[in-house]
Amino acid sequence: MGVKQIQSISSHEFQSRQQACRQRARDMGLDGLMVIGGPFYDRPGDLAYLSGHYPPFPSVNFQGDYRGLGFGVFVLPVTGRTVLVSDTDAYRKEKIFVDEVRPTRNIPATVRATLADLKLSTSQLGIVGSQVAPWALIKEIVGESCAEIKIGDDILRTLRRRKSSNEIALLKQAAEVAEIGMEKAIAAVAPGKTEAEVCAEGIMAGIAVGADFIRYLRVLSGPYAGWPHRWPPATDRVLREGETVCLDYIGAVEGYQFDILRAAVVGNGSSEIRRMLQSALDATMAAIKACGPDAPVRNVIKAADEVIEEAGFLEHRAKFTGHGIGLDTVEAPLLMEDSDEMLMVGDVICLEPGILIRDVGGARYEYEVVITEDGCEMLVSPTCTL
Repeated sequence: MGVKQIQSISSHEFQSRQQACRQRARDMGLDGLMVIGGPFYDRPGDLAYLSGHYPPFPSVNFQGDYRGLGFGVFVLPVTGRTVLVSDTDAYRKEKIFVDEVRPTRNIPATVRATLADLKLSTSQLGIVGSQVAPWALIKEIVGESCAEIKIGDDILRTLRRRKSSNEIALLKQAAEVAEIGMEKAIAAVAPGKTEAEVCAEGIMAGIAVGADFIRYLRVLSGPYAGWPHRWPPATDRVLREGETVCLDYIGAVEGYQFDILRAAVVGNGSSEIRRMLQSALDATMAAIKACGPDAPVRNVIKAADEVIEEAGFLEHRAKFTGHGIGLDTVEAPLLMEDSDEMLMVGDVICLEPGILIRDVGGARYEYEVVITEDGCEMLVSPTCTL
């Protein structure tokens, strides 16, 4: 049941990423970047993409000398040495690619000192990760600085969107782990089982075959299967004969995320329930068929909607059709109705149209695909369908 291990991203690829960012920063008239990432389980992507570091501690309130725990800041000048400011000395030396690491309890104070050491205190700097870092962290970093600060999030957003061959290989490995975990979870769906019991089976299986962590396995049963989300992800609700269950499985392998969704019937469902599930699956397959280089996002959504409309479920269509995935679970592009974006070679996206009948039931099938020169391909062949 094991998953083949794949080599991690090479030092050469990290160096290429850093060089590309340096050039983009230079083109914007910046002297350097401060790249901020959160805890390993919550949007570490920008930081991990450039440095290989995943902050291992949860984010906490600022208190005394403990300021910025759960975050890391990578200082990347357009020329010169790079410095990672880490909230702990418990970083993986063999997995990070920086010139120097400065562990600290006080992230903002150490970042300010680092900027001074690198002669960047009065420079023009870009912040990457402005939507990830708490205001308190950014305020304490820049509040006492004479540097001119600009938002530089787009520098990495565009770079990270087009996945390298190594990244695609890692995302495929993550998808394989997800399929194994999902298969175990669906096998546990039966009358009398609880959502929590189903969840436990899937999480245990995913960890056993190589997941770094499972962020959650949502098990939404009965009326909750018609909800897009719910807290907590799994409860002690007992599954009942004939109702639907939606399972949403998210985690990571070697930092690269997986996100898949499946629907199942508890026991023997009615013909109408089966028709709903088939329509949801057909909608996802239609969306996949519409994908390819330069395909408008709107066309992908339209392809799924046409299937759902023909089946008579359009008023119950899920409002969110999909998203990119990589070092974060949700990345560009977002597949939204008002999007003017086009898909591009190297995009890896999760497609999850579906049918959600609030407080009654629902069905969604989410598969991951990579956009290629010739069209698209699924990262793995799914083991769990209807």
